Amino acid sequence: MLDGSHDPSGPLTLMLWGAPGIGKTSLVAQAAREAGVGFRSVISHLYQPVDVLGLPYIVDGKCEYAPPAAFPDAARDGERGVFFLDELPNCVPAMQSAWGIVVLERSTKHFKFPPGWLIVCAGNREGDRAGASRLVSALENRLCHVQVEPSRDEFLNYAVAKAMHPTVPAFLQERPDMLLKFDPKSAERAFASPRAWERVSDVMKLRVPEPTRVEMLKGCIGSGAAVEFNAFCKVFDELPRLEEVLAGAVDLRALLRPDLLRAIVYSVLAWVGANPKERMNTGSAVALNMSDEWAMLLVTRLYELDRGGFVKTESWPKISARLGRFLT
Repeated sequence: MLDGSHDPSGPLTLMLWGAPGIGKTSLVAQAAREAGVGFRSVISHLYQPVDVLGLPYIVDGKCEYAPPAAFPDAARDGERGVFFLDELPNCVPAMQSAWGIVVLERSTKHFKFPPGWLIVCAGNREGDRAGASRLVSALENRLCHVQVEPSRDEFLNYAVAKAMHPTVPAFLQERPDMLLKFDPKSAERAFASPRAWERVSDVMKLRVPEPTRVEMLKGCIGSGAAVEFNAFCKVFDELPRLEEVLAGAVDLRALLRPDLLRAIVYSVLAWVGANPKERMNTGSAVALNMSDEWAMLLVTRLYELDRGGFVKTESWPKISARLGRFLT
């Protein structure tokens, strides 16, 4: 697929549309990484048409053109890969037309893309107040348009893998509607988005006094979301010590409050996510001390974090025997 051999007219060029902060760039970079191919990215509206053509220089009295270093080079970047044009709708029409030639012909007058490289574009929508404008029709007609929406489950997996502060995935597990709260008509500058929740995790790791923390949260995700999230965080003050949970010294089956159990699950996940190779065995054992419902939540996330490591843990045979009917 990456070499375009499936289509004599050339590889398909995707145009990803979506709200600010939902991770369009990260999505494409991750896809390239998981496919084991190269990845080059440019902020398309920072270029001028002459930059795409290449800067002129003289060789033997003749004018040649040096292509941008950001363009893919097979020797440097590999024979296959993804060239990512970010924020394409923010380009002025002349720049859109210049990129349109690259999209259509996969070349400029003086540079040809390696045959194994795809081009993927992305941008915000016109109504998102992100400086985007309507693409010129000639460029629109050369793209395959895809609407991108954030996924709560995918973000939770990402949060565990990135060892985010456990309050973030625990809150979003309970309130999936808060993953993205973007209203382009709102005058508030901050709003909840996958990108903003990463900043919330950073704030929570600072351990600042609560009044300061609340103000920082408001600056990340807006006032309403910050108040709700801060109220939820107070649950964590009632948790048993993580060291005791990991050691099996707390009878988690006796806990009946869903908010505490959810917080415990994501505290364990955050701890494991910081070093899965060394901590998976200890973290998986916690599931044996929980009721089936909460054990399944923990097991599912651990499995998605590192399935190979999880099934090699000492707890796996007991977990499989007990929860096997749910796992199939």
